[in-house]
Formats: sequence, structure tokens, C-alpha cells
Amino acid sequence: ERKKTNMIDRQYQSQTVTSICTGCWVLGYSVGSLVCGLVYEFVNIKPLLLIQIFGFACTGLLHVYLRLNGYSFQKENKKTAAAVLDAKNKTATTKTTNLKQFPAVLWCFVFLPLFYQGGPIAIFMVFVKLYQQRFGIGPTVSCFVQMIGDVLGSLWCIAKGQLRTIYKTKKPTNRRVGTLANLVKQLSRVWIFRSPRDVSFCLFGLSIAMFAMCTNSLPVVIVGHITTGALYVFISQSASNGLLIYAQDPRYDVSPHRVLNMYQMICTVSIKVVSSFVSPFLLTVDLNLALASGATVAFAGSLVVAVVFLFRIKNRFHSRGQSYTRLSKSVYKLEAELWDSEIESKTQIEMITPSPPSPSKDLRKQIVSAINGPPSTSSSAEEEEEATGAL
Repeated sequence: ERKKTNMIDRQYQSQTVTSICTGCWVLGYSVGSLVCGLVYEFVNIKPLLLIQIFGFACTGLLHVYLRLNGYSFQKENKKTAAAVLDAKNKTATTKTTNLKQFPAVLWCFVFLPLFYQGGPIAIFMVFVKLYQQRFGIGPTVSCFVQMIGDVLGSLWCIAKGQLRTIYKTKKPTNRRVGTLANLVKQLSRVWIFRSPRDVSFCLFGLSIAMFAMCTNSLPVVIVGHITTGALYVFISQSASNGLLIYAQDPRYDVSPHRVLNMYQMICTVSIKVVSSFVSPFLLTVDLNLALASGATVAFAGSLVVAVVFLFRIKNRFHSRGQSYTRLSKSVYKLEAELWDSEIESKTQIEMITPSPPSPSKDLRKQIVSAINGPPSTSSSAEEEEEATGAL
């Protein structure tokens, strides 16, 4: 039972899975960026529209196929729905769905897309025109530069998830794999890469990289462009990872991850829609204006995340000798250890606390006689049965 509720193991699995999923997702659209650049430069835009329609049709057919063959994510949700409707869990469900009880750190991950999802939209609208006007470079090369950063970020996420699993579960037999796995572990201990500082650092780095793209130096623009792609992947993985971990708080009898993930997606779509409408107007004024606005928002986000975690660590771990600038380990592991200790202490209290003694038989008789009055005679009882129809 303790193995099932071990928060450290669940947190570790969450980090591994989200890293691999984010890496595969980014790897797909980054390669698509290069293909679209080639087609747009050497053919025209019509094949791209056909590719988009074909992809949409394949996605729809895949969903229909999975639905017809019984592959549905709703199967596991029946238990959750039953638990919500169960009378015994009504109180717990009411507490779980009360949004006011969620801590600021959980809402921080919900609203995190507002600080970085608008940047890539501005970059996608700017970079082709930027390379053509300033440096005379065509869409193929600029899309290739765009792809490099995304591919590097996605490969790092995939490798991190896989290598951390290898390093934890078993000793790698391949020497190169063992070296890479050890490198991943050592990098995670670097001051700027240790959670939660990695989230603020990635947002700050994204801000600097977008400001670098505003310069007139081609090497600086290329380095900034590649860096933005890689950091975007890291922040996306951190957003999904942090939300999944903090939704495992044992205070929630029903996990709020499904609801909060929906809110996070709403924030993502909202900021992308706003950026899609605002960026073209900024481009008519200056190419750098859209990039600078996205960089400013990312910089503000880095400060907000730092302040939220500063108070979170101060309130929960300051008594344990921890601080935002000096963490003995990742804050996610500290949270998991604290949750495990809370679960264990709660279980021990429940085992030690004796159940209230049941009332004796004499006491029960006294209570019944006090409620029903004095016992009636047999004749009066028969008369009462006849009067009431023997109900």
C-alpha cells in the first residue's frame, strides 16, 4: 500500500513521461517546419494547404478508428465519476472542486503559458520576413534554423526522460549510455537547472534570446533563434510537469489535474489567439516590436515564478533549512518527501486512535424506552395493531 501511494515514485514517473511526450510532440512539428519551408520556397503555398487538409483528415479517421475499436480514455474516468457521485465522498469532492483551496504555486503552472506561448507565435510570423529583409536569406534556410532549436530541445527531453529512467532502474551496460545518463544527472544538480529555478531561468533566457533576434548581426540572430526554440521546449515540459506533480497533493481525494489541465489549455489557446491578432499590427510598425513585446512578457513571467516559489519554499521548507537560493535537492522531490511523511503520519494516527466504545445493552434499552415510552401490555398491543391495520 505504501508503494502505491509513494509520491516520490509517482513524481519521478511524471517527469519521465512528460519529457518524452513533449520531445516527440516538438520533434514532429519542427520537422514539419523545414518541409513547409522547402515547399513554400520551391513550389507554392497550395501543397501546404493540401498537406494540412490531409493531416486533418488522417487525425479525424484515427479518432474514429480508435472509437470504433473501443480505445477510449473515458473508461478510466467511470471510476472517478462513480467516486464523485458516491455519497461517502461528497464532502471530499466538494473540497476538491473548491478552486480557492489550490495554492498559488499550482495556479502559477496553470497560467504559465501566458508568459511564453505568445513568443513563438510572434517568431513564426517574423522570422521568414526578418531573414529575407535584413540578410537576404530564403525561407528554406530560415526554417532550417527554426528547426534546429526545436529538434535540440525535443531530443534533450527524450534523452533526459529515457536516460534518467536507465540511471535509476538499472546500471547501464553500455559505457556511452552510462556516461550520458550520469551527465544528465549532474546537469540537473547545476544551480540554474535545479527546480524551480529552471522555470525562471528558461523564461529569462527566452526573453534574452528574443531580444537578441532584434539585432542586425546574423550570428547573434541565429544563436538567439535557436535558443528560443530549445527554451520553448523546456518551458513547455516544465509547465506540464509541474502541473502534474502538484496535482498529486494528497489533500485532494480526487485529483484536480483534469480540470486544471483544461484551464491551462484555455490559457494556451487564448494567448495564442491574442498574439495572432496583435503581432501583425506590430509588424506593420516594426519587425522588432513583436519580438520585444514577447521578450518583455517572458521576463515578467520569470519574476512572477521566482516570487511564487520564493514564498512557497519559505512557508513549507524554511524550517527544514531550505531556501529559494539554496536547495539541497529539487523542490519537486522535497514536496514528494513531505507528502509521503504526511501520508505516513496520518496513517499512524488513524491506526493509534481508538474507535469510540459502543453503548452497552442496558444503555440501549434505556434510550429505546425513553424514546418509545413505557412498554405496552399484550392486550393494548393487539388493540393498537387492529386500529392501525397491523402496519
